[in-house]
Amino acid sequence: MTVCMIGTSLASYFWAGRGFVLSVLLVGVAYAILDQRWIRAEIDAPGWDGTPDQDAIFYLGVAIRLVFMSVILFATFVTTLFVASRFGNGKSL
Repeated sequence: MTVCMIGTSLASYFWAGRGFVLSVLLVGVAYAILDQRWIRAEIDAPGWDGTPDQDAIFYLGVAIRLVFMSVILFATFVTTLFVASRFGNGKSL
């Protein structure tokens, strides 16, 4: 999460709003892929009982994590732009 915040901060500093959108898209794709692999490994593990609603719960969990991460990245984006405008790099919303 710290790496994502630093990456968003740097992208926001150099590319303003485009950097934020790129960061959210990249983090969202990364989280979805990592969660899919993690859940698939758990399902393939011995002893899985095959509960039928796990797919819905998985996608709900991914959505909640993406919303939570997007809020944190947005706060990082706004803070970076505020600090950058205070110290004179000329970029603003």
